[in-house]
Amino acid sequence: MSAWRRRKGFTVALVFCAAALFGLASEPDLPVTDDARFYVPAARAYGLWATEALTGLFTLDLQPFARPRLDAAFSQNHEHPPVAKYVMAAGWLLLHHLTGLLDDTAACRVFVVFLWAWMIALVFALVDEVRGTAAAAFAALGLALLPRVLFDGHAETLDLPVAAFMTFALATTWRHLERPTLKNGGVAILAFALALGTKHNAPFFLAAAVLYWLLVDRPRLDRLRVRLPPVPLALSGMVVAAPLVVWIMWPWLWFDTLPRLSAYLQYHLHHYGIFFYYGGKLYGDDVAPWYAPLHLTLLTVPLPFLLVAALGLLLVGQAMLPRRERWKRLTADAVSWRDDAGARLGLFALLQLVVQLGAVSWPTVPKYGGVKLFLPVFPFLAILAGLGCARLERELAGATLTARVRMGLRAVTWTLLLLPSAVGVLGYRGLWLSYYNEVALGVRGAAGSGHERQYYDLAYPALAADLARLLPDGGKVAVLPNPKEYGPHLARWQDQGRVSARLRLAAPEAADFLVLTHEQRWREYPLLMARYRGHKTAARLSVAGVPLYTVFDLR
Repeated sequence: MSAWRRRKGFTVALVFCAAALFGLASEPDLPVTDDARFYVPAARAYGLWATEALTGLFTLDLQPFARPRLDAAFSQNHEHPPVAKYVMAAGWLLLHHLTGLLDDTAACRVFVVFLWAWMIALVFALVDEVRGTAAAAFAALGLALLPRVLFDGHAETLDLPVAAFMTFALATTWRHLERPTLKNGGVAILAFALALGTKHNAPFFLAAAVLYWLLVDRPRLDRLRVRLPPVPLALSGMVVAAPLVVWIMWPWLWFDTLPRLSAYLQYHLHHYGIFFYYGGKLYGDDVAPWYAPLHLTLLTVPLPFLLVAALGLLLVGQAMLPRRERWKRLTADAVSWRDDAGARLGLFALLQLVVQLGAVSWPTVPKYGGVKLFLPVFPFLAILAGLGCARLERELAGATLTARVRMGLRAVTWTLLLLPSAVGVLGYRGLWLSYYNEVALGVRGAAGSGHERQYYDLAYPALAADLARLLPDGGKVAVLPNPKEYGPHLARWQDQGRVSARLRLAAPEAADFLVLTHEQRWREYPLLMARYRGHKTAARLSVAGVPLYTVFDLR
């Protein structure tokens, strides 16, 4: 390995370590999602099975591979593939089961943070390869400071893991298509298999990759017959070998493969409606408008970062335009994408972004949960922002200024572009799922326009502290409008000693206090707010002046 490659590898590793430290230190006690009751037990079951399986391989005991044991372990959350839960299981085994350093949920989250940091490092490496370190640092830092993505980078869910593995697939596939070898083709197939083994939106990556390949190496028309160029190893392997790799990684499919695979597909093709409050209207079985994902993206990414990404998108479009007289003004200073690896990377990222957004924008596809269903969009957006930043850097470098002035101007420009992102991270600390950008006028403007101020039925650490203060010796508390999620949350807090072991959930008429979560996706919310707003407020959690929950004294 050359000294240059070692230096680049060291820089990427440094970016990963810095991102991981920032992720772990940014907010160690985030709210717990209602997904924890699905994925944490699954991670525990998969982790225990993995230890038994590894022990069995060394001792020639095949009992862990018998159907009863496999079904017992992998029936947990079998409606989703296992890879992200293996990642969480690694944290659960190391930091909870073996050492007891963290509780089960926090232990699962640590390795999700590592995936988030890895995703940032991958974006840095890609942009660095085609546009240099300064643009790469901007892309990586901008991605790290996206508030919504930062929360999902800590959450015990599948959304960040699939985004990280898709970023890995993009990096390895693009490099294979640029310089095909057997080694990088195999790595690309494995990367796609990891994404496919994480969540069901991974196949859309392959659709965009095939579209990119057809644009780069166009089919030829020969006597009215379309002749395709040779199919790259990575793409053919993603179709043939990646599903086999997923089958190997997912023991749930080892028995009754076809019926279980069919049940998996049917579950996601006919997913039940989930309530979604958007534009002042509540959606459930009736799906929100097709443009909702794009609209929410434009409302939840800090505006300066969004504008730099838009510049990167325009540069990709400029490089794609044919060199014709009528395009002369638009392409005067552009390098054709066929001669520019950066433009090709931008095109690949753009196609991935469009396909991911297009898939969730399909009129019949359920839309809910803010931006989490299309989280892979954001690393692709960061790549475009890196390309846009490189153009800004080029303009600054070409200015007739002294080196010291250019350096100062660069520092000021970067500060202005990233300051709103940093303010969002600091101002919404730990409450990043409530973040909206300057276009939305923050969470206050978004709530006033009829958008969700929160979702997930979050268990806020502040709520545990409020209940411990209000009911130190126990008592009865009601939680509305969705009480079923708070039984598991209360049990977890009691196990951790955060609230009294004698604290119980109760109906409002029998409770001492009522916790009203301000989630307008529940039809009952307006009536509940009207009914209880006259009671004394005992506690409240707000962000930017917008309440997320209120504790009413019913005594």
